[in-house]
Amino acid sequence: MIASSIPLKTEPETGKHSRGKEHISTNDYTLFQFLKRVRKRARRWILIEAISLIGLSIAVWFWGTLLLDWLIEPPPAVRFLATGLLCLWIGTIILKRLIIRLRAPLRDEQLALLVERTHPELQDSLSTAVELGLGETQSASSTIDLSLLDRTTSIAAASIKRITMGRLFRRTHLLRKAGLSGFSIGTMAAVLILQPTVRETWVQRMLLLSDAPWPRQVTLSIAGFPNGVRRVAQGVDVEILVTAQSTGKLPRFVELQHRGKDGWTTHRMGTRGASEGTSQLFTYIIKQPKEDLVIEVRGGDGRLRDLRLDVVEPPSLAKINLRITPPTYIGGGSRSLAATRLVEVPAGSILSITAESSKPLSRATIRSIPVQSEPQRATTGTQSSDTQATGKESVIAHLVTEPSKTLTEKNTIDKQPRDVSGTLGPVLEDCILDIQFTDTTGITNQKPIRFQLLSRPDLPPEIEVAPDGISSAITTSAAIPITGRIEDDHGLAEVTVSLRRTKTTETATDATDTQLQQASISLATQSSTVLDLVKETSPRIESTSLPAKVGDELELVVSAKDQCALAGGPQTSVTEPWRLRVVPPEVLLAMLEAREVILRRRFESLIADFQQKRDRIVTDVATKKAGDKTTTSQLAEATSRANGETSEIAASFRDISDELFNNRLLTAQLEERLLNQIATPLEQIVSGPIEQLRLAVYDSERPTEAKRLIQMADVCLDRMRSVLDKMIELETYNEVIDTLRTLIEQQQAIRGETSKQQKQRARDVLKGL
Repeated sequence: MIASSIPLKTEPETGKHSRGKEHISTNDYTLFQFLKRVRKRARRWILIEAISLIGLSIAVWFWGTLLLDWLIEPPPAVRFLATGLLCLWIGTIILKRLIIRLRAPLRDEQLALLVERTHPELQDSLSTAVELGLGETQSASSTIDLSLLDRTTSIAAASIKRITMGRLFRRTHLLRKAGLSGFSIGTMAAVLILQPTVRETWVQRMLLLSDAPWPRQVTLSIAGFPNGVRRVAQGVDVEILVTAQSTGKLPRFVELQHRGKDGWTTHRMGTRGASEGTSQLFTYIIKQPKEDLVIEVRGGDGRLRDLRLDVVEPPSLAKINLRITPPTYIGGGSRSLAATRLVEVPAGSILSITAESSKPLSRATIRSIPVQSEPQRATTGTQSSDTQATGKESVIAHLVTEPSKTLTEKNTIDKQPRDVSGTLGPVLEDCILDIQFTDTTGITNQKPIRFQLLSRPDLPPEIEVAPDGISSAITTSAAIPITGRIEDDHGLAEVTVSLRRTKTTETATDATDTQLQQASISLATQSSTVLDLVKETSPRIESTSLPAKVGDELELVVSAKDQCALAGGPQTSVTEPWRLRVVPPEVLLAMLEAREVILRRRFESLIADFQQKRDRIVTDVATKKAGDKTTTSQLAEATSRANGETSEIAASFRDISDELFNNRLLTAQLEERLLNQIATPLEQIVSGPIEQLRLAVYDSERPTEAKRLIQMADVCLDRMRSVLDKMIELETYNEVIDTLRTLIEQQQAIRGETSKQQKQRARDVLKGL
């Protein structure tokens, strides 16, 4: 066997062998060429496998990104990450499955062992020939049996003809990988070529990272999300309206998803109305969101993503200042008012309003909405525009600002105004003031900022007066006192008491009589709001000021005028007229005497009833029923009645005395009898014995014995009867006076008749001549 000098032990070795070139045999050359062919086939296998893996990875990545991007349309960052992962994976394949494997040395011994592992029939002849023949060293050549080595080499060279490369390199496995890779690349290429819309959209989105949407059968559009953002006020229900349009069948339902701090939440949207051909409106209400939400909408193959619902705190009223300037005639100057839901101001006042918001504003409006149909007149303040009346309301203040383009956004917001001012007036009618704020994000106040402005009208004077100590009948010399109270909300300008004649017994014959049909007196008001007319200092108007005559009918009227300077001028109030009749003194005295008789009879009835209740107690004491509650209650009732009626009778006698005084008929004798003998004693009885008996009867803690009650009742009756006697005496005196008055009238009538007959006789005598 010829030793071979060709170095086949390692791939890099090219010139050192134990045998010289002259000793290379044919078998050695055959083995060398076989191993070289195996080495090339192995490297080709590595290359094909790496290329197949790369192609398969690209195809899988293409289909995966195409499907996921069509389904969920991720943001550009996710798509960029997917492209980066593909590049990283392909780089890993090139490095580990191609470069490192190609750079690894393929030794002859390794290749021989690889071949013998798949072809056991070689019986280690190839590895022995390679190790001892092609790869022996110079030092070991002397110990090898060359003939035996040549024989082994011959056997190995003969055996390699039966070796199949398919068993050695698993050709089926490689073909499967290559076929799968080629099929995947082919389908990918077919889609990219045959579907230009898909190709362009995929390239735009995956390679160029564009946000161009995928063309879909169902197209969704959402209302109220300019640039994908919608700002809403916190705590307010938000209605989401989505319109679905389809080139085919409309989706049966649309899902709305929103993400907050607690993660994603899915809701099925409801339809609104019937479908209109190829479109359908869907709606859903998000109940009072309290945080910002990311919203996605899905329906069929349609998608809406990257929608944002920004929840913003709405502007609210931080502070409001109200100042009024009352009309000049009221006075007081400008002053502040407390801001309440109901603000009342005098009619004709000027109201200044300054409303401050809790946030910077881009727009603000203050409107006046009249309660009645007529709009109110309004003027604007320094920061307001001109008043714009629109139908039933008027704009008091209107503020619109535009941020400066030279400032940053933060500085622009900080410099936005927070308040709006306006002036309303003069306020003549009730109205509602409505304030609306719009912040820099376009959010308006959700809770209405309203308060009602009440125009308190200038009321006419209130007169509560009456003649005091005068009845409907007066004498020609009467002085009529006026007592009571006259008041006005902003001050009295004039008060007048007038006495006018409405009917007379004689016809006026001269100008003087005509001018004296009315007499008036003016009272000093000093511009005060209240005028009290008390009895002691009450004004008096004399009947002689007309002058009044017997038989005249008069009217007494009290009028008051205020200082109102509004439209319509001062207001005047006039009392209902009190009708008076002028009678002779004797007629008035007769009327008063008749009143005294009525009072005496009433007093007699009172004493009789009181005596009856007293006798009932005496009877009960005799029959040992003094403790009976019914008897005690009857005495208590009689005592209360005696108390009240006695006081009224005493007051009535004082009224008779006052009427006599005001009519100039009160004499010292009459005053003594009416006041000192009747009215004052009755008042003393009420405050003395009757009051003591009343307290004793009603004392439930320390009940008084029946005998003691009888004694106290007797004291009351004795005192009351003594006054009754005075009344009877006065009545007897009045009867005598009345009799004398009758005689005098009869005498005057006889004299008048005699004079009349004498005159008639004289006329008859003259006629006979």
